Amino acid sequence: MSSWPLIICWDLDHTLGNFTSLILDRGATSGIRHGISGVLERLAQLGVQHVLTTTGSRLYASSVLERTGLRHRIPRIFSGDEIDAGSGKRYRPVAQAFGLTDLDAVRRMVVIGDLIYDQPADIDGLVFVHQPAGYCTEAVVLEDLLARLLAAGSGDVQAGFVTLHTQMGAPLPLPDGCRATMQWRNPHASGPVPRLAANLRIPLITIEFTDTPRYGDDTALGRMR
Repeated sequence: MSSWPLIICWDLDHTLGNFTSLILDRGATSGIRHGISGVLERLAQLGVQHVLTTTGSRLYASSVLERTGLRHRIPRIFSGDEIDAGSGKRYRPVAQAFGLTDLDAVRRMVVIGDLIYDQPADIDGLVFVHQPAGYCTEAVVLEDLLARLLAAGSGDVQAGFVTLHTQMGAPLPLPDGCRATMQWRNPHASGPVPRLAANLRIPLITIEFTDTPRYGDDTALGRMR
């Protein structure tokens, strides 16, 4: 594909990096995920728009982006007071900011986060990429997955999920010793969850390790790439 008219909703902490050092040391500039800067740049060149969706404050999020050099790559921030729904996040404000209906959103938006609570709380069918290990892997893992999704769906994120999920007989191999599994998640399966939309179905992609993580707390810090 020559262009990807995609909007990525990025979680902040433990997805874009480990920013504990930034909290503890005001002079620190480390914590960025290995390879994330290059991935953000390459995706932007393909037409992808990046937004930050965090339950933290706008002040904290802006400070982290500035100090890690990512502010110009992720210009829009949606903070906790706009999107926090407890057991999930509201992504409709993001869609509306870009003039998208829910139907448009499931085709053109994707959510990436390290916690299950980064899951969509309001838009049915919005693809959620859940990577519990987050910053401990190369960011190219996500770039590779997105390329496969969009290729499978001819630019439509949800259609790509449906195609790959239907075809998968085994986990999808990814770079850096990772693999992806796919399922339709019902967050209300064990009973109603407050503040999550009723009858919510989440196309869930979980990225797991097949090998020992390459980057941990020590090696992820200071990787300004």
